[in-house]
Amino acid sequence: GRYRNTPLEEIPMEKSVFVDLEAFRYFVHEARNRDAKIAIATFGRRDVVNKALCFVLGEEHGIVISTPADHFDPRFEFADEEDRPRCVEGTDVLGDKNTQLDYLCQYFQVPKSLVFLADDDADNVAAARQFGIFAQHTPDGAHKAILDSLLARIPPIPLNKQVQK
Repeated sequence: GRYRNTPLEEIPMEKSVFVDLEAFRYFVHEARNRDAKIAIATFGRRDVVNKALCFVLGEEHGIVISTPADHFDPRFEFADEEDRPRCVEGTDVLGDKNTQLDYLCQYFQVPKSLVFLADDDADNVAAARQFGIFAQHTPDGAHKAILDSLLARIPPIPLNKQVQK
């Protein structure tokens, strides 16, 4: 990780850090209008991702951030889970993001068939596909065309349900 040990206040946060800041804002807005749940599964640090989300969407962004630290380190087996160490943020010790994706499916109570992953790592994409998740490889980042194609996978809310909101 680029910022694994960098103090949060030294990590730059400006528009140029993002591939397409406005497209991301639009994606989040439209996905929420369709009652979609939004989460980020990252091997990075939660505080860095949160800083970026606050910059783009504001302090109350409401996006769930999943990091390896949310999960037990698979390299260790303990009889008592209370003593089992958690993974460290900024590492790929989980191997891929499937553990995080599985947790997020349970957290939001949605089937894998309704989840998608956009990731710049081809190995994470391949593993997610094998796991039953729609995954889009984004080696150049989540630009407008990618986000629009993902947004097209989220069905609009039927008119009869819009009134009940």
